Amino acid sequence: MLNHNKYLSKYACKDSEAIYLNDYKKDFRTSFFRDIDRIIYSLSFVRYSDKTQVFSFKENDHLTKRMLHVIYVTKIARTIGRALGLNEDLIEAAALGHDLGHTPFGHVGEEILNEISLNNNEGYFNHNIHSVRLLMYIENYGNGQNISLQTLDAIMCNNCEFACQK
Repeated sequence: MLNHNKYLSKYACKDSEAIYLNDYKKDFRTSFFRDIDRIIYSLSFVRYSDKTQVFSFKENDHLTKRMLHVIYVTKIARTIGRALGLNEDLIEAAALGHDLGHTPFGHVGEEILNEISLNNNEGYFNHNIHSVRLLMYIENYGNGQNISLQTLDAIMCNNCEFACQK
């Protein structure tokens, strides 16, 4: 197997630096490539397929699906990562998982859940944190997917909105 780590920038996270909370049976895949597989075969990822990304109140037969959005984000992220000499497998895993925790109705739904959560003294609701929660505790029948801390951190850091909206 090609050791792609030798071509990475000194700032890139190497596969050997991957940290997992649980042991796993190693095979020919790199750590972050394993994360990619665990994400794309997760129930949360499969559920992307029928979700609409953007709603339009105009007659429009070009509604964007969430899956298409995730593919575009992944492609753009990998392209930027390659230009910077970063670990593309880690980048791909984070990009594929970045929206797993999105609510129905996108950011508007997230704002509503956030308000409900705050009103019930449960803290903030953010889709990026929920994405991590899904992968750590809910997927795989409540056992989580055993995703590396680096991938989980990258997903958690996907917060295009302000965490505190009030």
